[in-house]
Amino acid sequence: MISKEERFALAFAKFEEERLENSVEVYDVENYLDEEFYFNVNEPNASTKVYHVIKKVWTEGILELFIKNSILTDKLEVKDLVALDSTRFVKLVLEVLKLQLISEEEAWGLLFLNAQRIQDSFKSTKEFKNAYFKGALFYDILFKSEEETRGEKVQNFDTLLKTLQQSSKVEL
Repeated sequence: MISKEERFALAFAKFEEERLENSVEVYDVENYLDEEFYFNVNEPNASTKVYHVIKKVWTEGILELFIKNSILTDKLEVKDLVALDSTRFVKLVLEVLKLQLISEEEAWGLLFLNAQRIQDSFKSTKEFKNAYFKGALFYDILFKSEEETRGEKVQNFDTLLKTLQQSSKVEL
């Protein structure tokens, strides 16, 4: 039987899975690692090098892209990007575990560390969910919208956010 703490630590992957299900991009962890981090899962010593990638996702993530881009700075807070990065982190750890690049004990340690960061950053699951949806919408506007429609999406951010929140089926 899974404990309350374990359920909490894993729960955030559901948001990322829902986002990916509704996305035009196909999520393949090997391609993701290669394209985003130039990391080949088949290279020698991949299991020792994967921690560098995980650390990079943990410390930089989308937050760095937010700092480098001037869009939506009036709508977003750092916490919104922490929420998105936390969900992406859980998904990545679970996928790396499936590839047997880390052990189950290492994965649990990383997931509990992530859960602690979420608990330290947010007062409630409702606050986390709201922050997550804002971060996810920022990500989609930045990476999945055509240059011509980006300005319109930025202007309609509040409406798009409300639609995204209402369409989610994930409960924490």
